[in-house]
Amino acid sequence: MITNKRTISYNDQYLRCQGLCPQKCAFFDIETTGFRANTSHLYLIGAAVWQTEDTWLIFQWMGERPQEETVLLRSFADFMKNYDTILHFNGDRFDIPYLEEKYEQYQIPSPFSEKKSVDLYQDFRPLKSFLKLERMNQKSLETFLGLNRDDQYDGGQLIPLYREFCKTFCEKTLGLLLLHNQEDVAGMFTLTSLYGYVSVFQNSISPLSGELLTNRNGCQELLLSFSLPVPVPVPVSHSLERGYLTLQKNTGKLLIPILQDTLYYFFPDYKNYYYLPQEDQAIHKNVAAYVDKQYRQPAKASNCYIKQEGRFLPQPKDYFTPAFRRSHKDAFSWFLWKDEYLQDSEFLKNYPKLLLESLGN
Repeated sequence: MITNKRTISYNDQYLRCQGLCPQKCAFFDIETTGFRANTSHLYLIGAAVWQTEDTWLIFQWMGERPQEETVLLRSFADFMKNYDTILHFNGDRFDIPYLEEKYEQYQIPSPFSEKKSVDLYQDFRPLKSFLKLERMNQKSLETFLGLNRDDQYDGGQLIPLYREFCKTFCEKTLGLLLLHNQEDVAGMFTLTSLYGYVSVFQNSISPLSGELLTNRNGCQELLLSFSLPVPVPVPVSHSLERGYLTLQKNTGKLLIPILQDTLYYFFPDYKNYYYLPQEDQAIHKNVAAYVDKQYRQPAKASNCYIKQEGRFLPQPKDYFTPAFRRSHKDAFSWFLWKDEYLQDSEFLKNYPKLLLESLGN
């Protein structure tokens, strides 16, 4: 068995923002000669663990021949005893089930029992449309983050190289095999910066300020600024259903148009109301009893309302009340704008979170 070790620098702020203890975390990745454990061989395992502040170590165990599988498995299992959280990319679907089957095949205790599994692929997959990405494989995410690899191979292309190495023990071929696995493991460190975007949708933001602006059309807009717990690695802009979001470094901004209009508040229990056509509003039956019958009619869901003219802000759910709509069937609602909101710390905290929560879903 060949063992290899190298040091890399990494700022663990993105692990900490997810509530993980870096000293208890281990990143890992495997290389195999196929997808099915019962018909292929495991030949390389790479794992990275915390060493000192900003410094991590990548360990690699490589079999010089297929018969050394058990040596790799035992070495990795022994290594993992000191860690309780494992991080990987799509390992819940491939790496872990593959290794579990190998451990069972050789009747070796699995190192994965009672450990927390963090699959970076699963955590970042919801960001696909938000980041406007076509693919969510590791190399695509690394390209988005501006990471350039020295390794030019994929896992499938390495299989004949490994078989060649088992015959020739060529140092150059060995270097290519180790490099690919090293960069897979090191790349995961870079990928953790995507938690900067994830944190935006985890209600982790802190309000900074709010101000009213007037656009070139003379319409008012609300600009909300907030700070992020960790910086986003690449600036992004995203259109909301009723607004615009920008994220850059540690700051986010929401630009929300203010609607000047007449909207409707719909009473939910319309059967207890009468509609007054001349006034174009609904009133409760207790009050409508004093109105001449010719001027009233049983209310329907579509006309059981009172009207309100003013300035409104959008909301994806009825968080701020009363909630107004254009139609009783509208899922999106609006609430009255008040200038006092600019000095209201609770509003400046909760309204951006409300909008971002809907985007994250």
